Amino acid sequence: MSATSSSTIVLICAALIAAHAGIAAAHHAKTGDNEVYGLVQAGLATDRPAAGVAKRWYFATDTLILSRDNGASWVEMARGETAIRLAQLAEKAHSSLTGIGTSDHHIKTTAGELNLADLAEKAHSSLTGVGTSDHHAKTADNEVYGLFAAGLASARPAAGAAGRVYFSTDTLVLERDTGAAWVEMARGETAIRLAQLSEKAHGSLTGVSADQHHAQAHTLASHSTKAHSELTGVGTSDHHAKYTDSEAQTTVKANVEVGDLKAPTKALPSSFTSLLATLNSVATISETRSEAARLSLE
Repeated sequence: MSATSSSTIVLICAALIAAHAGIAAAHHAKTGDNEVYGLVQAGLATDRPAAGVAKRWYFATDTLILSRDNGASWVEMARGETAIRLAQLAEKAHSSLTGIGTSDHHIKTTAGELNLADLAEKAHSSLTGVGTSDHHAKTADNEVYGLFAAGLASARPAAGAAGRVYFSTDTLVLERDTGAAWVEMARGETAIRLAQLSEKAHGSLTGVSADQHHAQAHTLASHSTKAHSELTGVGTSDHHAKYTDSEAQTTVKANVEVGDLKAPTKALPSSFTSLLATLNSVATISETRSEAARLSLE
């Protein structure tokens, strides 16, 4: 191409550009954010723009919901459930199932196909062909013998059904109903010492009488009475040999002073009176001599 031709083309293009720039309608209004349909935008559900541009798509990355703008509202088109079990679905209403009616799942069970326990309503009064008391004579509480019951002693039923057995968990007493009264059969004492027993009367011991335990060991002071006259096999003076007269006189002469004797209250024999007078005279003379000796020394 010659230089002249190239210059001509450049001039033509410049003229066309200038002409296009001068025509406002030749451009188009700038599209705002989210104004173009056919595009897929993604983000948080809270960032989804308001509906208004038909055929726009939006995928919420947090809720995994793909929505389509119909020009007036966003319509859910798909949900990215990661659940593999029905219980994991966020929405699992039966009415949301398609292609099935409310009773289409299976053939409804008929009479004879369910157990009584499976029925939602199983009142005895709903049974047919049987009266209220046709089964058997009803036994009341605690009317059957041979059964073992346990509970607090205060909760034990009244006697009247012979053969029943009752164990009181608080008193540890096992009793049997004779039909007229409860009779203790065993006691679950956990005690290992006599003092721990709840009942320990001597009279409750068997095979021994009140005084058969052993020969009592005691002292004389422990008796309620202890008079000498109650002793057997010994007389009043049998404990030791009595003093003889000579032994008594010897003991008195060796140990008793005249001053130890009490004043006589009976008339003394003349010989004893003379003896006392002599003793008094001797005592007076002795005292006189002692006084004279004292004075002479001074």
